[in-house]
Amino acid sequence: MENVLSAFIIIFVLIFGTLTLSEATLTSQESIQNSFREMESRLGEQSRTNLTALDDPVFVSDNEASLTYENTGSTRLADFDQWDVFVQYFDASTPADYHIDRMNYSEDSPFDNEWAVEGIYLDASDTVDEVFEPGILNPGEQIVLTLNFAPPVGAGEAVQTVVVAPNGIGTARVFVRNTAVCCAFRRRGGFGFRAPAARGGRGSGRGTESV
Repeated sequence: MENVLSAFIIIFVLIFGTLTLSEATLTSQESIQNSFREMESRLGEQSRTNLTALDDPVFVSDNEASLTYENTGSTRLADFDQWDVFVQYFDASTPADYHIDRMNYSEDSPFDNEWAVEGIYLDASDTVDEVFEPGILNPGEQIVLTLNFAPPVGAGEAVQTVVVAPNGIGTARVFVRNTAVCCAFRRRGGFGFRAPAARGGRGSGRGTESV
């Protein structure tokens, strides 16, 4: 009788252990499958995301630059407070110091080392505002970002910017700060600037693309 009871206990322990291991295995497989689904969804979203830089950025003041991008993918982009903006540049000091910064997002006018969304447009060069889902960068729409550099970028110095969306897709661009910062303006086809007024006279007023 004692041997039978011991056998039942041993069988019960074996069955319990087998069921426990089976449940753990099934749970692990389910977690792995969910991870693969999330990864496929993320990769699919990334493959449908694309930001294209438009025009040459122009400095509209000593430390503020406007950059234009177009959503050339098929994914809607929003949650701008979760975007990342990185900059690398030489400042205006002598000798120039090199800076690498991650700018913070601002919902209002940006201050030192901040960036903000100036606006979303159907056509930024003609200031044609978006009409569908305001506040969301839909495919085919353009977004203008304002970056505030502190300290300011040196005139004629190179700047590299990297803008990254929340899903990890970003775009990098390199440009040179324009020198006629006081005369920047928006015109059809992008930004430009007018030559400063000559001493004792008026500037030519001729618009040229910024460089």
